[in-house]
Amino acid sequence: MRILFAGIIGRYPFGGVTWCSLMYLLGLRDLGHEVCYLEDTGEGIYDADADAISEDPSYGTRTIHAALAPHGLGDRWCFVNYDETYHGWSRDRLREYCRGADLYIDLSGGCWFWRDEYRAIPRRIFIDSDPVFTQLAIAKGVTWYVDFFRGFDHLFTFGANVGTPACDVPTGGFTWRPTWQPVVTRLWRTDRPPARNRFTTVMTWKTESFTDVDGNKD
Repeated sequence: MRILFAGIIGRYPFGGVTWCSLMYLLGLRDLGHEVCYLEDTGEGIYDADADAISEDPSYGTRTIHAALAPHGLGDRWCFVNYDETYHGWSRDRLREYCRGADLYIDLSGGCWFWRDEYRAIPRRIFIDSDPVFTQLAIAKGVTWYVDFFRGFDHLFTFGANVGTPACDVPTGGFTWRPTWQPVVTRLWRTDRPPARNRFTTVMTWKTESFTDVDGNKD
């Protein structure tokens, strides 16, 4: 298949965000599919050097290229800045790719627009890597946001229990199917055995986005 994959590497140029998209791109390619990375969020990028949101997309586009190039995808990306300028691929080249595309995957809001070329792709799916956050945003009932999700054929979430009796997170009338983060294991090999059996990670359940919905995530 020819796949257009939207992620947020430039918007959030951090290791975890980058690896999340990269695992999909490389995994799909390993399965024999043709891939192109897209970013079209309508927002400015975070410039880590300046520690600020920037109108200049250079930091973000450099990050995208640096992440993809070592894996042979350095010429397989298109970044659309908030001012409608195209970087990497031109819009004409992206449109040509979309005309022959079979599947459109939007990961974590890598694109918030339904441009004609995206909508024309026969199969369109959204992958929600921020469960609860996405569903609560839909529950707020903002028209453009709800309509955006109606443009997809299928919706997937990392929240395995969303939409089941075990979970009271609102679904907004949408059907959410569980999915998991793919991992290209050859890139995660180590010569050292783990120091202990327990796996731990670091995250936050605080957010200022939903103080009016059950008082933050926690």
